[in-house]
Amino acid sequence: MEEEKDKSAHVLVIPSPFPSHINPMLHFADRLASKGLRATLVVAIQNRGDIPKANPPADASASLEYISDGYDDALPSNFDVEIYKTTLQRVGSEKLLELIARLTVEGMRPVCLIYDLALSWVLEIAHAHGLLGATFITQPVAVCLTYCYYGRGLQIIATCAFFFPECRHWAYETSPRSSPNVRAIHQSLKWTRDEQGDPADCLNWLDKRPVSSVVYVPFGSLAALPAEQMEEVAEALHSSKRPFLWVVKLPYAYQKGGNSLPEGFVEATSEQGLVVPWCPQLDVLAHRAVGCFVTHCGWNSTLEALSQGVPMVSVPQWGDQQTNSKFVSDVWKTRTRVEIGDKGFVLRGELERCIREVMEGETGAHIRENAQRWRDLTREAVAEGGSSDNNINEFITKISIHEGDGNI
Repeated sequence: MEEEKDKSAHVLVIPSPFPSHINPMLHFADRLASKGLRATLVVAIQNRGDIPKANPPADASASLEYISDGYDDALPSNFDVEIYKTTLQRVGSEKLLELIARLTVEGMRPVCLIYDLALSWVLEIAHAHGLLGATFITQPVAVCLTYCYYGRGLQIIATCAFFFPECRHWAYETSPRSSPNVRAIHQSLKWTRDEQGDPADCLNWLDKRPVSSVVYVPFGSLAALPAEQMEEVAEALHSSKRPFLWVVKLPYAYQKGGNSLPEGFVEATSEQGLVVPWCPQLDVLAHRAVGCFVTHCGWNSTLEALSQGVPMVSVPQWGDQQTNSKFVSDVWKTRTRVEIGDKGFVLRGELERCIREVMEGETGAHIRENAQRWRDLTREAVAEGGSSDNNINEFITKISIHEGDGNI
């Protein structure tokens, strides 16, 4: 009877229309479905190609619904973030209301809207229709607490936060009013984007490389590096003499001139490295051949590297990445950080130095040892009975007994 009750509770999971936000919310929706809830991921039409086409068991995966964000074909070449946010709220609100109405008629009325922190307008829709609203935060608690204090006009002091039990109580005590119902969840994430290449290509390439020898280099789903920075990275990888896997994504239309490789680089390094437009990141990080992860320190990438015990070289760019990088370096001690040059970007010599520091010598050995320790901690957290698993179970219990509108 309890299982049937859980399955009757329907939640809509609504991410921002960018891969780095869709990815964790997709897997959270699948996690909820695997535990008995009916979960539906609501995605912008333009993101159809970003959704995995794998076929997991029906009772362990979320269903999909697509709604318009006002840009069904693609983001325009003259993309403006403020105009987009306004359009997304106007069109997205209308289409989300239509979806809720249709699901209600079909006997699948949701009891809760789980929405990306960037989509605060979804909460207004939830309250207007007597539904629960739950915010899904794709950044670490330290950054979120900074937002809370900033809004209240309070001074921030230097401190530490993380998502494991040893730091969880600190977060609650520090901000009891602003985050009374914060619960940490984290899980291994996967991402497949079929139209950008066969995942087997890079995995087969890794199979032929020695253990812990490969430098893996992506810079996030939204980054578009200028030509000068691309040249510095290219020269650093070439000079390192180590095999490398470099993900150079196809830029969006509005990112004119970004991510352009130096002329002749691919041909000159064909025996040393592999350049691809996309790869299954978690599978790559889990591969025995990968020994170093050059990362922008986005939260998804940071969690994935920690969960696989891969040492990092951090090149943070914006948002929470600076904070993530500091924790990875100064608290968890699983990486070395690149210093930015006078021209405002990373120079080849500095990047090469950091790669060697992580992969060689006494410092590298200490970083690798810490990385393995944090890998074990993350796996304990997501295992049955771990802190993450318990928090998800508590969340599901609240949804299953819900009556009336409110927040979780």
